[in-house]
Amino acid sequence: MEPSQTIVDLQTKNFETATKEIEDLKVRVDRKHQKILRLKESEMDLKEKLRKSEDDKKELLHAKDRQILELQGHLLDFVNKTLQRYGERLTKLETENLELKARLAGDIKEPKKKMSHRPIKLGELSAELLANARSHVEIKDFEVPREILEAML
Repeated sequence: MEPSQTIVDLQTKNFETATKEIEDLKVRVDRKHQKILRLKESEMDLKEKLRKSEDDKKELLHAKDRQILELQGHLLDFVNKTLQRYGERLTKLETENLELKARLAGDIKEPKKKMSHRPIKLGELSAELLANARSHVEIKDFEVPREILEAML
């Protein structure tokens, strides 16, 4: 074998080896590139899912806020109606109390005059006021303190 042939054979072998290594590197680069593309696609999908979940969260919070406002409105309406009813009941009780006081005062001032109502004793008036107050109050376990009723007399 001639030395020039050996050199040519070595050059050919080196060229083939280099070509094979280049092809192997191209395949590896292509695989890495495909992996990068898949990761970017996955990242975009995750970002989209995150964006959707944030939008859903905002929508749920707005719905919850609307529901809370609606419930607060219902509660305020209920409280307003309840206060109105108790205001009416208070007015009725005050009127009845004044009527009872007037009856008592009329009975005391004009005892000899023929009365349309039977005479009321102070204890009976107090009991009647208590019964009257309890009959108009619907709150369970609600009692009018004795001091308040006595002050009404």
